Amino acid sequence: MELQRRDYPDAEDYWDGNWVTTRFRLDIPQMPTTFLKSLHLGDLLRFRQELARLSEGQQSQATLAMLEDYLFVEASLLPEGGLKWSVKANVRLARLSDRAIMPPLHYDFYADPSSLTIVLEQVESVLMQFPIKSPRTPG
Repeated sequence: MELQRRDYPDAEDYWDGNWVTTRFRLDIPQMPTTFLKSLHLGDLLRFRQELARLSEGQQSQATLAMLEDYLFVEASLLPEGGLKWSVKANVRLARLSDRAIMPPLHYDFYADPSSLTIVLEQVESVLMQFPIKSPRTPG
């Protein structure tokens, strides 16, 4: 995931000011895919908060679910101590045709729990580069 630029750089409100054009790359064997979509930083902030709770043992999974239903990422702690990452993407693949929508691409992979720290640091770095504008107060 590579955040490129704010969609509405002059907007200071929470809703419009936090959309960022993002390049997503999925390295699925036999079908690597890259696509551009807008990501709302509020989704990424929630994911960072859940990753932190997962890292601290306060919950067993963290989910990145987009407002737009094109990407879903979930990290789950396994009973034996490993980490399972699940990724599902709904993408339109232009190389097939403009009207072809593939069934959701879905893959799982397993990693050492230390990967959680790496992903958490990367998400925090992105949020420092693209800070949340006018955050909503919880309520």
